[in-house]
Amino acid sequence: MQILPITPQSCEMDIIRRLLSDAGLPTDDLAEPQVLLWGAAHHGQLVGSVGLEHAGRAGLLRSLVVGPAWRGNGLAGRLCHFAFERARDAEMDALYLLTESAAGYFRALGFAEIDRGEAPPEIAATQQFSSLCPGDAAFMRKRL
Repeated sequence: MQILPITPQSCEMDIIRRLLSDAGLPTDDLAEPQVLLWGAAHHGQLVGSVGLEHAGRAGLLRSLVVGPAWRGNGLAGRLCHFAFERARDAEMDALYLLTESAAGYFRALGFAEIDRGEAPPEIAATQQFSSLCPGDAAFMRKRL
């Protein structure tokens, strides 16, 4: 399994959009310059992705998706840990995320649910936070 950077112009972006869309996750702002995406490839086929949105000293973990045939084998965890390392490399202090269905999973990775009012201004200004994710999505933080 390889984890590769994905650029907005790459043909892999369409595959990631389809994976995210099939999982009911937003795709509207993937090409924004502050969003970095990586894809997990098995024998050249993209089977998952993870993204980081830079917002000052904080980041937003996003676009985590694993294709149905690859779920349950630890790939999501590998993608998350890859993103954690990239966030540390970028000297981020904390990662945030929004989720409707995976709060328990992210708790196991060290995230804690917090009130949306505790969002740093840079995170609150992202499209994910302000308009793309529903207001009842769990808002979570992991200190790095």
